Parts: sequence; structure tokens; C-alpha cells
Amino acid sequence: MKLPRFFHKLYAFLNGYYWLPCPICGKYFGGHEKNGGVLLTSCGEGISACINCKKKAHVMNAGYNYKEMCRVVNIASLSLKEFTDACLAFGKILKKIKQ
Repeated sequence: MKLPRFFHKLYAFLNGYYWLPCPICGKYFGGHEKNGGVLLTSCGEGISACINCKKKAHVMNAGYNYKEMCRVVNIASLSLKEFTDACLAFGKILKKIKQ
């Protein structure tokens, strides 16, 4: 028997797990549930995706230019222009994730 989402939400809150929307489909899921992998957002960082979006997350990850994302390692060493360019590039990546 499949439990209604309300019970999963309640379990997550009572036990300290996260309850967040999937970055791909927008459906809420909890940290106690099996996730579908990670949708990478920057060098070494990512957002958990739900189990239904596992394949789509892998396809989206394969399409990103990680060398460009990992280029910005130390923000303190960047000039204002480099920092602005990095923020704009990151914004484009986030827009792709939300589509």
C-alpha cells in the first residue's frame, strides 16, 4: 500500500528530514525517501532530485560545462568583472535547472 504524501511530509518533519520540491519536476519529497540522484548546480555542489527524475538529472548533468563552473574556486581573488561574469553564468545554469 502506498502512503499518501501527507504521511511522508509528517514523518519528515517529525524526524528532522528535509521536505523540498524536486528541482526538475517540482513534486515535494523528503530526505527519508530514496532520492533520484543529484542535479549538479556548481563545482562540487548539487540538489537532490526525486526518484522519478533520476534519468533526467543524469542527462542534465551530462550537458553542463563543469570546467567553466569549477573555474571560479576562490571568489576573494576575483575582480569585480570576473565575479559579475561568474554570477551571470551561474544564473543561466539555474534557469536551465528550472526548465
